[in-house]
Amino acid sequence: MSEIEKMKRYIERTKMPPGKGATSTGNLLLMMEEMDQLSAILMAFNYGRAKGYRAAKAEVKA
Repeated sequence: MSEIEKMKRYIERTKMPPGKGATSTGNLLLMMEEMDQLSAILMAFNYGRAKGYRAAKAEVKA
């Protein structure tokens, strides 16, 4: 499994509430069809968000 596939899986497995004030996923998907770089940026953002969400959730439990 490549690192990108691992990141995608990590994002998918993290159950997060929808972001507030973020651009809608539909709009981003439309843009990604046109710009491949945007998909990489979006994935990096979502991966970081998933990591932060899990870290905060673990901190609350502790």
